[in-house]
Amino acid sequence: MFVLGCHRSGTSLLTGIISDALPKKSKAENDDQLAAQVDNPGGFFESRQLVSLNESLLSQLGIDWQYPPLHAIHWQRSEILPKLHAARQDFSALALGHIWVDKDPRLCLTYPAFQHILLKRTPIAAIVRHPFEVACSLQTRDIIPLAKGLIIWLLYNQHLSRLLTSEDVLVSYESLVNNDETTICELSEFLAMQIPESGCTLQSLKANLSQRAHPEWRRNHEAPLQTLLPEIEWADIAKVCLKRYEEIRASGFNIAQFQSSFYNTPDPILRGCGVFGWQTIETAPQDLSGKLEAANSELLALKKSSSWKLTAPLRWLADRIK
Repeated sequence: MFVLGCHRSGTSLLTGIISDALPKKSKAENDDQLAAQVDNPGGFFESRQLVSLNESLLSQLGIDWQYPPLHAIHWQRSEILPKLHAARQDFSALALGHIWVDKDPRLCLTYPAFQHILLKRTPIAAIVRHPFEVACSLQTRDIIPLAKGLIIWLLYNQHLSRLLTSEDVLVSYESLVNNDETTICELSEFLAMQIPESGCTLQSLKANLSQRAHPEWRRNHEAPLQTLLPEIEWADIAKVCLKRYEEIRASGFNIAQFQSSFYNTPDPILRGCGVFGWQTIETAPQDLSGKLEAANSELLALKKSSSWKLTAPLRWLADRIK
């Protein structure tokens, strides 16, 4: 399965918990996984292969993770399909197996491409975190302005909302850190349904979570609005994000409510995108060499055909008239 969520939303924590619940033979040390770092001391639990492909796909489309697109990406593009087809061999183990978990926040943007690669839909375990905490964490790690961090939070969750179905699970970072029993029970039922071999129970998940959720690793906490965004021009962005988070929190992080809350892109977010330069991101030039080669081949075949030879006098006459 894939774990999805905006950057700095706790995807590593959720993936670690799920990874602990997998059968022992599936939990062997993976040399392809990114090593733990200062900004993620518990480990990333994401494979270099997955991250590399995601970065390559987005780069080819001229998309940077800090500037998620305002609309869904159409993956049936001629310049992308060859890369997706070529990736099937590299990801064949995932396509043929079902006892695995991998994650990368960029999957909120690229997940549909992996349906082409794996030739099946992969279950999603998604996580959402308070927008102020995400914005503060992005500012601390990547020196991203707070308002821009809020826009990133909203757009990533908007893309995520389009991917979820009733068969997936959506949890909050807050509930995991607080060891909320309702959330853990829901996650346990989801894992039991998707990976029956795991033998996952409520008690085992609680034990795994207590080992992974270290309070001292939570450096960014929800802050008052005036402390987070003293600039009055960005107050509307903060209010929009806070309203949507409160809606889904009040619903118990219900997937239907999550999708309803992120159905459209509010005007303050669109204005913020304009100020921060979303519209200035250059689109990667399209490689037309394949189309040019195909067109030349068709032209050569046409010139060798009998019809081309028969119509030669007519073409000569047309040229003379010109």
